[in-house]
Amino acid sequence: ETMEKLKIAYLGAGQISDRFIIMATKLKNVENAAIFSKHLENARLKAKKYNIPFYYDDYKKMLKEIRPDAVVITTPHSLHAKHSLYCLKAGAHILVEKPFTTNLNDAKKVYYASKKYSLDNNLPWDFIDTGVSKNFLIKEYYRALYEKITPDCKKHCHNCGLDCNIKNIENKDSSIIFESTSVAFSRAHVFNPVKIRVEFSKIGVLKYLSHLELIFVIHRAIRRAGIKLYYSKGFNPKPEISFGPPLGVGISGLSEYFDMKVFPPFDLYDNKDKLNLCLPEGININQMSPIPLDSQSLDSFISCYEYRISGGDILSMKDFLDKKEIVTKREKYVINLRAMVESAIIGEDNYVTLILKDLNEGKVRIGEILPIIFNTPFEKLSITRTGLYGWDNKWIKPLNVSHVPLFECKV
Repeated sequence: ETMEKLKIAYLGAGQISDRFIIMATKLKNVENAAIFSKHLENARLKAKKYNIPFYYDDYKKMLKEIRPDAVVITTPHSLHAKHSLYCLKAGAHILVEKPFTTNLNDAKKVYYASKKYSLDNNLPWDFIDTGVSKNFLIKEYYRALYEKITPDCKKHCHNCGLDCNIKNIENKDSSIIFESTSVAFSRAHVFNPVKIRVEFSKIGVLKYLSHLELIFVIHRAIRRAGIKLYYSKGFNPKPEISFGPPLGVGISGLSEYFDMKVFPPFDLYDNKDKLNLCLPEGININQMSPIPLDSQSLDSFISCYEYRISGGDILSMKDFLDKKEIVTKREKYVINLRAMVESAIIGEDNYVTLILKDLNEGKVRIGEILPIIFNTPFEKLSITRTGLYGWDNKWIKPLNVSHVPLFECKV
């Protein structure tokens, strides 16, 4: 009788694979079907040397196309577990060149992946008692394989393990689906959210946090403080929290802002203290205030910025201020940088208080304008943003917009 040949594939085309290929060649009813190497040329040369018909540089593709009965693994030791698990998943037996794996955990994974389980084995979930016996489930499994239908147990008990009293079930009056209740249910009262504007500072080493990192820190502190944010509606709800103009990395901020929507009642002083306890040293909540829900966003309201700067060339700044126009070109517009400077005051120790404002043509870019004003590289300047302002018949701080008493929030 002729036996069907055992197809063997090889993972690895190094010297060790030669020994296994030669041994397999001497065996009857064995076919060296394919070989893999991450370097295709190595696989091609090895296949040519031993008359192996197929060679690959993608072992997953090889397993899919060749469907070997067994795979000999001679890849680097650190890859033994990974390759063994994939071969077993593909339905192939494995022969692994020693060491089997490089650690005990990987060896256990490969062992359990290769182990075959029968219905009689103790399985990890057998300790869960659902009331239905395992023997009944095994019988049902075999009935399903033979496409046999199990009759309704109302007429005949199948001894599933549940303690059913069929007579009581049959005699139970099923005409009453539900009973009326005298309790009248009314629609729950849902409080409208309130908008809280928060002023905070970012100083010290935390001035090197990026804007995204700062947002992450604030979000985490809000969660830890137990403050429940209002979420947007729709398929992908997000917390209603928004930040003011971002600070550049390396710039300190004494009066920064973010808005958040929360549900009343909301104790401003208590929650301020809770937030500060959850924030790292260098970020501090200064004030909180409720504002109208329809108030402008911080980004659209703020258009004036106050900075305290040291390390720049004062004479260059004076030359800049003496000019009426200093033009720079952006993507699509030409902007007069001089018009962005509202005022510049030289204080003690050559600190400069600089007030900048946005123009219709574009917003202030601090990294663009300061090197031109001070004729100094941006990274050599010490910069602190001390204030942010918006226009409401006069320049005001974002915290000074119309306040809304928390107790006036509608229900």
